[in-house]
Amino acid sequence: MIRPFVAALSFAVLAAPAAAASYPNCLGGGSPGLQVHVEIGYGDRSSDDQEVFDKMRLRQAGIAADSVDRTWLGCMKVQRFENGRWVTEYYNPDTVESGPLDLTLR
Repeated sequence: MIRPFVAALSFAVLAAPAAAASYPNCLGGGSPGLQVHVEIGYGDRSSDDQEVFDKMRLRQAGIAADSVDRTWLGCMKVQRFENGRWVTEYYNPDTVESGPLDLTLR
């Protein structure tokens, strides 16, 4: 009874970091020191409103996005139709840089 439970638990513990490492991680910044984020608003933004705000921010940075989604690790997943194919890129929402993203969990 215990043996299958231990086997399943050990598999889950070993598989979870590998699956999480395949997604870009934009949480935690990347620069040393203290980071403070202040937001003022009323209620939560819907996913549609967040997409509109993200598209506006990307356009200000010169990036024409067809769709923008937030990943579970905080990155902006940007999809564009370019040269007859869809291109997917990940941007840090704080810096709007595509850069090399940190693929490790913190």
